[in-house]
Amino acid sequence: MSLDTRIYRKLMETAQRAKTITYTEVGNLVGLDMDDSQQREELAHLLGNISRNEHENHRPLLSVVVVHASGERKGIPGSGFFSLASELEINDGRDEDMFFAEELKRVFDFWAQSQELPDDLQQLFNDAPLRNIHQQDDELPDDDSIYEGAKRRITVNSYERSPEARAKCIKHYGAVCQACGFDFGKRYGEIGRGYIHVHHLVPLPKIGGNYQVDPINDLRPVCANCHAIIHRPKEEPLTIEKVRELLENQAKITEQ
Repeated sequence: MSLDTRIYRKLMETAQRAKTITYTEVGNLVGLDMDDSQQREELAHLLGNISRNEHENHRPLLSVVVVHASGERKGIPGSGFFSLASELEINDGRDEDMFFAEELKRVFDFWAQSQELPDDLQQLFNDAPLRNIHQQDDELPDDDSIYEGAKRRITVNSYERSPEARAKCIKHYGAVCQACGFDFGKRYGEIGRGYIHVHHLVPLPKIGGNYQVDPINDLRPVCANCHAIIHRPKEEPLTIEKVRELLENQAKITEQ
């Protein structure tokens, strides 16, 4: 059963915040166009696999948090979700609205109480780390050897990114941008505490095969704005030092 870790993690984060997310938002996460019927079916398949895995591990159906943004089914999942619930013999005849409300509450309650990833998901994310460069990962246990950069073929070539390496990097440097000094916790309070992107100093596409990443020497915490500027040049990312130089020069111009 194919499980997309990007979608899986996004649904967990959505559930932990007691929120819902639209099909379009999830589709955008993995590059699927919801105006294309085949791509809609592909997303439905991916969501179904996630909920099947949740059911097999005695958890509520996580894909209940994915809903329509408009139309007759605005605010509730598609018919495929309810068909899956019937197939898995979870819905005992309740109407869709009632089942949706009760299953959504079960999902919210479960993930609000979960302080750590369940063992099966810990293994899943270790085996197939997230591929989104800006994805934020939870704190994970220390491990002496961390490998990342294993090249895979999906639709295009992508590179696995180690959540353990990210955690070690932030533990060493703190959740503070190494380019501009921005601290989300100080700026936004508790909701921003610990939030930061992690930048690979050596772009992963330049590294073939597997390599042993040094979280201290190879990675740096950066804020979302600086991270975007670093990767703005198409051919070669800017260095953190160059971003600092840009900020200092702009500050001098502003003072004049």
